[in-house]
Formats: sequence, structure tokens, C-alpha cells
Amino acid sequence: MADLRNVRVIPYWPPPSLSIFGIEVSAFGICLFSAVLLSYVAILIEGRRVLHIIGKVGAQSPFNHKFIESLAHIALIAGIIGAHLGGIFIEKGRAAFLDSGVFLSTKQTFSSTAGLICSSAAVSIFIATKRAPFWACGDVLAKAFWVGLIAARIGCALAHDHLGKRSHSLLAVNFPAGPRFDCGLLELIGSICLFALWMAIHKRRYAVGTFFVYTIVGYALLRFGIDFLRADDIFNADPRYASLTFSQWVGLVLIPVGIIAAVRRGRKAAPATI
Repeated sequence: MADLRNVRVIPYWPPPSLSIFGIEVSAFGICLFSAVLLSYVAILIEGRRVLHIIGKVGAQSPFNHKFIESLAHIALIAGIIGAHLGGIFIEKGRAAFLDSGVFLSTKQTFSSTAGLICSSAAVSIFIATKRAPFWACGDVLAKAFWVGLIAARIGCALAHDHLGKRSHSLLAVNFPAGPRFDCGLLELIGSICLFALWMAIHKRRYAVGTFFVYTIVGYALLRFGIDFLRADDIFNADPRYASLTFSQWVGLVLIPVGIIAAVRRGRKAAPATI
């Protein structure tokens, strides 16, 4: 007799794929490409909107169309390289140096956290060298981050590549081997909710940079909580370091930093609220 508890969980769907000119393309690959493209477009659109506002209030700034395009290129290229290399080192550790071919492989896992760190470091250096307004750039990149993250997590949810712990929760997926959490799906749901909340809050007159710091704290808290639900009973499970994942340790740094930054920015209205 079927377990009636499985009726309450989310039905399982096999990872979809498309055949394009005889080449099998996974839905995850399409979503990942879309995430990069949408992030790039979001930076350009939001950056030009900020450029218009800055020009409107007469602020002195190196902001121009060339700067915005360069910002988008650096953020995405550094993020892709960081996610690729980070995924390799988190999965293989020092053993990665014993096989140089692994760095050229496209079959390795990606680390979104490592990509985020590398992208943040690269754009911070770029913004500093150009003496551009840091908080305004942060707001631009934060909005693009959510757009790209949601598109990428749609791919993760379709591919089921972030298995969670066994559960009969309403948010669990009824996998062929038994119901368990799908952490990619959970992060997708959480990201949509947080992005909608931040956009609603941002319509009020908050200081420039508020959306940026809210994004840091919100995503760090979301990822910190979800990673407790990641599977530890499967092959190639995410490695733990003192019982926490790599992303959780990064979150322990980002959460207090973001809270301090949020308090310092405060709710004081700014002349050019973006």
C-alpha cells in the first residue's frame, strides 16, 4: 500500500531537455545561459537608470555608458570563473591539482557562493579604481543578482541537482527513491519572496545602498538556513567544515557585515533614491 504521506509532497518531474539541431540541451543549461544574459541586461538597464538619476541631481560621478558596460562584463566574467574554480576546489580539494584537465571540464559542479565572492571582489576593485559611487553600484548589482539568481535556480529546481534531506514536508519532492527536500526549489521560492519584498520596500524613500545591504543580509540568511536541509546521506554530498557548509561559513561573515552596513545607512531619505 502506498504511503499516504507521499500524497502531500510535491510530485517529482524528470529533468527536461530539448533537442536543438540534433543536440541535446538540458533545461538547466538553458536556464544558466538565461541567468547570465538576464543579469547582463539588468545591469545595463538599471545602470542607465541610475546614470539618469545621478545626472538629474547634478552629482559628480564617473558613471557613464562605458563604465556600466564594463561593470557588467567584469561582474559576469569574474562570477563565472569563480563559480567554476570554486566548485572544483570545494568538490575535489587539493586533489584538483593532480589533474589539470579538471579545470577545463564542463562537467564539474559550480559554486554560486564562490562565484559571488569572486564577482564581488572584482567589481569592488573596479569601482574603487574608477572612484565610482560604491553604494549606487551596489544597488545596481544587487537587482541584477536577484534576476540572475532566480533564473539559475529555476534550472536547479528542474534538474534536481541540490538534493536535500529526507522529509514528508509539504515542500518536499517525491523523488523515485523517496521524498526529500529539493534545496534548489527551496532557494527559488525563497529568492522570489525576498526579491518581491525588497522591491516593495525599495519603493519607499530609503538611502542609496539600502537595497544592496538588504540583499546581503537577506540572501545570507536564506542560504544559511537552507543549507541545513542539504542531504548528507548521498554520494558526493556537500562537504562540511565543522558541521557547516562553505556557503554557511561565508554567511556567518556576511550577515553581521550586512547588518552593520544596514544600520549605518539607516532609513534616512536620500535626494537620489534609487
